[in-house]
Amino acid sequence: MKKILTLGLACLTSIFAYGQVTVTYQVDATDFLAAGATLANNGMRIGGDFAANGGVSAIDTMVDWSPTDTASGMAALGNDLFSISVTYPASSIGATQYFKYVNGAWGDNEGTAATSTIATDACGVDDGAGNINRTLVIPSSDTTLRYCWDACYQCDGSDPGISDITITLQVDVTDYIAAGNSIAANGLRVGGDFAAQGASNANGAMVDWSPTDTASGMADLGSDVWSLTIIFPPTAVGSTQYFKYVNGNWGTNEGTAATSTIATGGCGVDDGAGNINRTLVIAGDTALKFCWDACLQCDGSSPNVVGLDESAFSSLSMYPNPANGPVSIDFASRKDGKATVRIVNLLGQTVNSFSKEINAGENHIVWNLDAANGSLVNNGAFLVEITVNGERTMQRIAVNH
Repeated sequence: MKKILTLGLACLTSIFAYGQVTVTYQVDATDFLAAGATLANNGMRIGGDFAANGGVSAIDTMVDWSPTDTASGMAALGNDLFSISVTYPASSIGATQYFKYVNGAWGDNEGTAATSTIATDACGVDDGAGNINRTLVIPSSDTTLRYCWDACYQCDGSDPGISDITITLQVDVTDYIAAGNSIAANGLRVGGDFAAQGASNANGAMVDWSPTDTASGMADLGSDVWSLTIIFPPTAVGSTQYFKYVNGNWGTNEGTAATSTIATGGCGVDDGAGNINRTLVIAGDTALKFCWDACLQCDGSSPNVVGLDESAFSSLSMYPNPANGPVSIDFASRKDGKATVRIVNLLGQTVNSFSKEINAGENHIVWNLDAANGSLVNNGAFLVEITVNGERTMQRIAVNH
């Protein structure tokens, strides 16, 4: 009876965990518009046999091959990029989704000839009437795909798969401390509408405007610099992130007046109650270092610190992702030392942690998808945190045995 109950609970857990999957479809119309096309008044749309696969957009249940239907409209993200997220039931995983992007209505759409790039580059098939439709096998985990109009890849030639965005926020409190301030016992924190953007980090999912939450804590890098690396889902691209740095808790934070430098310097806005919040448009992987309550670094230079010249390690890659077997973790280290790998679930719980001595140059570590007790981890998303000679970074990885 106990075994039957355990099996039943496992099945229920699986049903709840995999009750649906969301695919975000994006199209980059830059080249299309540059070639002389004009965006239709009702914008970019998508057409396909979505209803047959149980597809539902944020608006409503989708209709088969009806791009002018309300549920088929794509959101403009800026820079000629359009997006729609479609949620499917678990029963559709593994089914083939046929679709194409449409400018307004049928007659101005991709795949109008056998010479279409989506035909010649093999991401589409002819429906028998000379119309080329894109094909996608509905995956078992949430996925974002970005295509150039009428092409099988992004406009820069890269793979259509969109990865999570990693943004490292740093604050230099040298001047703040020199002015007579002390650092709180729980250190520097960050507060913002991170949950609204789906943000997470090595300590779990972030909470809106809650600097004392565990996931809001920043790491002390030394020399009065604090840092936090945050992972955003691809759907957050184009969104504006509002945030500020906080010393311990609200009451000792930046942006407390309209005369704040982050207001006068143009990197912050008033929330309507006299509080100035920093703004950041989420675009791609980046690292930003600000002086406390300022729009620049403490030496007056740009806050962008994307270079890796002073990093303890670089060229980090993890593959395969999604993973159904051992994960290879490759990176380059500037010097000999030790690397620590910590596997964290999205509840912020550490499921495994191990270390390995490394050498200057290229290094290779393998994670066998095992938990600390030796069993395999459950299917789902995890954050893999790598610490090399005191410097941390992380990547999200999906496990699907």
